[in-house]
Amino acid sequence: MSYSAFMNHQNFLDCLVQHDAMTSNDGVVNLSDLELLHRRGFGFKGIAKRGNNRECKFSLSIQPQKLIDDNTLTCTIKLNDSSPLLIETDLGKFPTPLSDCKNIDDISFGAAPAIAFPRRNYRINGFDQEKYVEELSQIYGEEITPWCEDVTLELRVDDPEDDAVPKIASLLKNIILATWFEGLSTTGKTKLDQHEHFLVDPEEIISEQNKLNELTPNLVTNSLAANGLYFDPNVIKDCVTALKAGHNIILSGAPGCGKSILAAELTKHLGTNPVSCTATTSWTSDDLVGRYLPHPSGQGLSFIPGFFLKSIAGNVLMIDEINRCDLDACFGELFTILADKTRTQAQHLPFCEPGREGNPSKDVVVAGEHFEKDSLRDDNVRLYSISKDFRIIGTMNSFDRSRLHQFSAALSRRFSVIPVGKPTQHANVLAGTFSQGIGGAQYNGAINGALESLLESNIEFLSPALVESMAEVCRAIRNGSPGTAGAAKKNLLRAFALVAGNQLDIVPELTDNRGSESIIQVLQTLRSATNISTIPWNNFISKLSDLPNLSEHRKAIRQEFLGNE
Repeated sequence: MSYSAFMNHQNFLDCLVQHDAMTSNDGVVNLSDLELLHRRGFGFKGIAKRGNNRECKFSLSIQPQKLIDDNTLTCTIKLNDSSPLLIETDLGKFPTPLSDCKNIDDISFGAAPAIAFPRRNYRINGFDQEKYVEELSQIYGEEITPWCEDVTLELRVDDPEDDAVPKIASLLKNIILATWFEGLSTTGKTKLDQHEHFLVDPEEIISEQNKLNELTPNLVTNSLAANGLYFDPNVIKDCVTALKAGHNIILSGAPGCGKSILAAELTKHLGTNPVSCTATTSWTSDDLVGRYLPHPSGQGLSFIPGFFLKSIAGNVLMIDEINRCDLDACFGELFTILADKTRTQAQHLPFCEPGREGNPSKDVVVAGEHFEKDSLRDDNVRLYSISKDFRIIGTMNSFDRSRLHQFSAALSRRFSVIPVGKPTQHANVLAGTFSQGIGGAQYNGAINGALESLLESNIEFLSPALVESMAEVCRAIRNGSPGTAGAAKKNLLRAFALVAGNQLDIVPELTDNRGSESIIQVLQTLRSATNISTIPWNNFISKLSDLPNLSEHRKAIRQEFLGNE
């Protein structure tokens, strides 16, 4: 089908509903009796079918304004005339606006990799997860681990080709199936039947299980290298070994050594829906475990899970700057669970989920996946089940260790601390990457050599992040124009003053040397790397030593490099 004029969103829907891909029998769910919605919105309705006797009426509404304004395919789905089970969920984007397409072949579409089903999408009474999982377990004759909070379904696109309409049709058929699957215990007209096969076969449900068994040092190293990032191979090996041995880990090192980058990379390989957060000095157990907040309806309170409870479903929690919070106060209620590698214990938390509409409140309990649930005295609990593969990954700035909260002996037993230093063996590669294309061959050659020398030094303060920032300042100074080697050296000193000058006073903390020697060593390394002449160097030292944060080191710096006070 084609159009003499450019397409609009109604033309797009006409094409989609009439396309063979929408009603073909090659998907996990088939659609039939499709009709466009006219009276109550923009979209279509029909019957979803799976197998011979399993079918469900559906109505799929698409937001035309989102389609027009930002080229996003956003839909709401209702099943069997019930309340909407999926509400205003983004399914993907059109790189080219539909208004710029003359026919169906001009359409391109980028599908979202995963669709989230948060609790807010369920009806007012909520999704009875425990009852649903219990019924599933009875049908299959095996225990099925429930999920917590947000549920993310990885949706398979049946047609891998670039043609947009088959791809969209496959995505919509899968999202209708997923909504049907999620709505089984919230709609009165769709029930589990113990005498039939279930709507979705178990092997077709893509779980959010941790990828810990697949984690290898090479996998992490290659993924980092693809983005121009390098770490000491022994650091990566230690991280993988500790995680696979059942340990939570904390990456410790100087600012700019890449702790957060490495933590994020490990987190990405451990879980499909990880939770990441940054600790602050104001954190309490409310932030990590949970707290009570007013219910959106204005009636009573609701229990809001903290970062730890939210992360259980995704099997990994990343906490940046972990020692900025009072660790014992925040983790205190979780000590038992963190130490339980067998995942056979349970911990009652001092919270309950208030009941609604006459339902009793539920005590909040965290338990290992192998905990005997029959041992609970009260069945009326909100149970968070932790997998044996659940891990916490934290980062800790070693520069601030004397100023921030310390680990107690009880808590330190539950973490392996792994030092992350400079990847000096990759200095040449990093320097080449940082200096590329700044200011011509002579300029770049001088910059590259100086940066490589700084990265090869054993001074943690001269970190890859700091050196990269210096290169970016030089790039901003040149603004694309070529320069000489002499200009490169002067620009590097200027960049160092801008990037590192206000941090030099904390260098002694890294070396446990409270005198000025460690600062002087940094400056000596800088001079050696730039190999700059005396006059510009002295001018640099005169201005740098006047910085307020270097007042107590000013005399020593000037005596070392200027021979006077």
